[in-house]
Amino acid sequence: MSRYIRFFRTNALWLLVLLTGVVACKREAVPMPSGEKYGYRLPQGNQPFDADITAFYKKYHCYILYKYSPADFRYAIGTSINDTSWQPDPANVAPALSFLMKECLQQYPDSFLQQVLPYRILLPERIDSFVSRNGDGTSNNYVGSNGFAATDYMMAFGWANKQLLQQTPARLKALRGGLHRCLWKRAFNAQELEMPDSFALYQPDYLNMDEEAYHAAGLVTRIHNAYMFNNPYCLGQDFLDFIGVITSTSAEEMEGTLLSPQVDVSGLIRVKYDVIRRYYQRKYNIDLQAIGNRP
Repeated sequence: MSRYIRFFRTNALWLLVLLTGVVACKREAVPMPSGEKYGYRLPQGNQPFDADITAFYKKYHCYILYKYSPADFRYAIGTSINDTSWQPDPANVAPALSFLMKECLQQYPDSFLQQVLPYRILLPERIDSFVSRNGDGTSNNYVGSNGFAATDYMMAFGWANKQLLQQTPARLKALRGGLHRCLWKRAFNAQELEMPDSFALYQPDYLNMDEEAYHAAGLVTRIHNAYMFNNPYCLGQDFLDFIGVITSTSAEEMEGTLLSPQVDVSGLIRVKYDVIRRYYQRKYNIDLQAIGNRP
């Protein structure tokens, strides 16, 4: 009996080794063509900017797509969003792509981008957002287009339209902050980017705080209906709001508004602002305020 057991064990071991070798050979013999992973093919068209998109993929292994399916936008493993995106006219993609690259992605070191970029970045014409839905799935709170969306595997910049070039300088700075916030939100939610531990030391009780006194509580933006969520969720929103504000506001504007004694009555906004700036300057050599200082 023991002889049969040894025979079975020996042959099973050789079978395992053989199968492992076959799998390894297959992996080496059939390399994934550049631009075709996940079913995408680059270039997607023959526009002048398609070469830039292909070069970006080859460098960072991140797809920038203006042709995609609804599933590419809405779904990921374990997550989904209720927003709806609209496919752009390829003729309107170039300004949105240029804005994405110059005002956001090119502001970070390559090592940081390799860490935080999603599998795909989508460039819709617009994104229609809903903040809540009824039990039957219908919307009861339509908020229009905010231009940004993200899942664990995707971020979208919904401004591939003619209106982008018509925005005022102030509005473009706000869009820049929203784009940085979206990039950081996706990476933060996917646990590919960490928040400074000391930032959490200054969090208020979001669930029970006075919503109208958000500046005194150390928030730069009001978190609406915080009592409906939980403190860890609100802490993440608090942190990401700082990213969006810093990257869209010059140091001079910060000193005259959010960091002024008239607004920052408790001094907590400055404390949290300094925590964020110093942490990412030290860890990644990223000066977020320098991004906000851009015109």
